[in-house]
Amino acid sequence: MVLLFHGGVSWMHGGYVGVSVFFTMSGHLITSLLLAEHESSGRISLTAFYARRIKRLMPASLMCLALVAMMSWMGLYPTANHLRRETIAGALQVANWNSLTQHVSYADLVLGASGPLDHFWSLSIEEQFYWIWPLTFLGLFRLTTKRAQRLAAITTLTVGAVVVAPLIALRWGPNAAYWSTPARLAEILTGATLALILARWQRRSQWLSLLGTVGCLAIVTAAILFPTDHGPAYGGWLGVGSLASVALIAGLQVPGGLRNLFSRSAAVALGRISYGVYVFHWPIFTLITPQRTGWSGSGLLSARIAITLTVATISFHLVEQPIRRRSFAFNRAAPLAALATAAVVAVALTVTSVPTTSFGAATDLQRQVTITPTTDHLLPVVVDTNNAPTRPVRIVVLGDSTAQALSAGMVKWAAEHPASAQISVLAEPGCGLVRSVKLHDDDGRLQLACNNVLDVQLPALLAATPPDVAVVMVTLPDITPREWDSAEGELSALDSAYKQRKQSDYAQLLDQLASAGVTRTVWLTSPLPSSAWLGYLNGPIDPMLWQSQRDAVDNLANNHPSTLTVVPFDTWLTTRELEDARAWRPDGLHLSPAGGARAMIEYLAPIILHAATP
Repeated sequence: MVLLFHGGVSWMHGGYVGVSVFFTMSGHLITSLLLAEHESSGRISLTAFYARRIKRLMPASLMCLALVAMMSWMGLYPTANHLRRETIAGALQVANWNSLTQHVSYADLVLGASGPLDHFWSLSIEEQFYWIWPLTFLGLFRLTTKRAQRLAAITTLTVGAVVVAPLIALRWGPNAAYWSTPARLAEILTGATLALILARWQRRSQWLSLLGTVGCLAIVTAAILFPTDHGPAYGGWLGVGSLASVALIAGLQVPGGLRNLFSRSAAVALGRISYGVYVFHWPIFTLITPQRTGWSGSGLLSARIAITLTVATISFHLVEQPIRRRSFAFNRAAPLAALATAAVVAVALTVTSVPTTSFGAATDLQRQVTITPTTDHLLPVVVDTNNAPTRPVRIVVLGDSTAQALSAGMVKWAAEHPASAQISVLAEPGCGLVRSVKLHDDDGRLQLACNNVLDVQLPALLAATPPDVAVVMVTLPDITPREWDSAEGELSALDSAYKQRKQSDYAQLLDQLASAGVTRTVWLTSPLPSSAWLGYLNGPIDPMLWQSQRDAVDNLANNHPSTLTVVPFDTWLTTRELEDARAWRPDGLHLSPAGGARAMIEYLAPIILHAATP
C-alpha cells in the first residue's frame, strides 16, 4: 500500500494506512516476544531486548541516512532544502517531532515536492515506543500478579490512547494528530493488547479467519477511499481504525484461506525484507524521477519497486543479517550504536548540502498564507471596486530569484489580508521558464532544480490546489546562453532558434496553467539591474538581450490575450527608484521585503486580485 501510494497510483489515495498496520503489527510482535520471554524465564532482560532492537533496526536506517547525505553532497537531491536537519533528526530518532515543530503537514509532503527522508517519521515513532514499552511492560508485571489484571491495565492504557488522539487533533490540529507520538500510540497499543488476549486465549475458533478477512478488506477499502490531505488520519481516528489491523492479525492465528495467502513464498520473502523496503524505498523513489529517466506511469513505478527490492535484499543479506547474528551484548551494542549515530550526524554536518540563499518570505509566514488544499468545488471570484474578493484569491508565484524576492512582500501583504489572498511560491533562484538541456556555467544541479519546480512541484500544485492567478517574473535566466543540442552548441538569447524555443516553452506553460483552471497569468516585466548589481555580471547587460525578452513576452500576450496580462512593472519600479533605489533593491536586482510589500500596496495588489475575476 505504501509503495503504491508513494508511487503516485491514482486510486490509492489513503495508502498511508499501511503504516498504521505496521504500527499495530509491531505492537503485537514486540509484546508477544516480551510475554514469551517472561513465560519461559520468569523475567524480562531489558539489556537483551535493547541489544536485539539496536542490531535489528539501526544498521539499515543509519546506512540509509549516510547514503542519502553522501548523495546530497553529490547534488542528487538539489531541492531537499532541509536535509541536514532531517538527517540528524532521523539519526536521533526524533524525525516525527522535527516535522511537527517545523509546521510541516503530511499532506504538503505527499502533494508537493518531497525530501528523501520524509518517511523517517514513522521509524522514529517505532523507535521511541521500543525505548519506552519494555520499561512500561516490566512495571505492569511488577505491579500486577494475575494475567487478568495485566490485561485490564494494558487495555485501559490502550483505550486512553485511543481517546486521547482525537483530543490532540482538536486541541493542537491535524499535524499534531498525524506526527506526534502520543497521537499514534493507540495504533501500536491495540496490537499489544491483542498479544495479551491471544496469550490467554489458547483455544481459538475457526471464525477468526473470517474476522481476519473482514479486517483485511476494511484496510484495503480505507487505503482506497481515505483522502490524502484530510479525513480520519488527520482527526486522530487511526487508533479506532487500527481495530481492522487487530482483526487481520487475529485472523491469521488460525488456518484458513487468508493465512494460506500470506504464507505463500512471495509474501514471506517480502515480509522478510519489509523493513529494508520501507527504509530505502523513499530515497529511491525521490531519486528515480521522470525527469532523470524519461519514464512515467507503470514503467516508472515498476522500476522504482524493482530497485527498492534489490537494494533491500542486498541490505538484508550483507548488512542487516550479519550484524543481527553477531552475539553483541548490550554493553557492546549500545556504544557501537552511539558511535555509528555520531558518525552519521558528523557526515550530515560535514557533507549534507544546505539551502541556497533564499530571497523569499520566512517559512512560518509562507506556511500561514499558502494555498489551502481542497477537493471542494470553488466558486468563481468576484472582486468589488474596493478590491475585496468574495473569497481569498489563490495565487502561485513562478520565476527566478527576483520573483522569489518579490514574493516576500506579497506573502507579508497576504498575511495582513487573509480574506484577500492565499499565495504559494514556486520561484527558484536561477530558474527561468525556458526548458533546455544545459544552462550556461551550470554543472547540472541548477537545471535539475529548475526541472523539479516545473515538472514536479507545479503539476502537483495544479492538481491538488489549483490557483486562480499565476504571477510570473523572470530577469536573467531566460536571456542566459543555453544548450539544447550538443551538435548545435550553446546559443545566445538573440539566436532565432533560442527565441523560437522560448516562445514555445512560454506558450506551453500558459496552456498548462489555463487547462488547470488558472483564470489569468500576470507577467511582470523586469527592470534592468542597477549599477549595484553590475559587478556580479562583469559589466552592463546588452540592451538587445533585455529587449529580446520584452519582445518575447509581448508576442506571447498578443497570441494569448484571454489568459495573459503583461504588467509594466519595470516602468513603475524605475520611476519609484528615482527617489532612493537602494530602498527598493538593496543589491541592485532583488526587491527587499519592504520594497515588495510597498509594490503590492501601491501597485500590484489590485491588478492581481482583479485578474482572478473571470
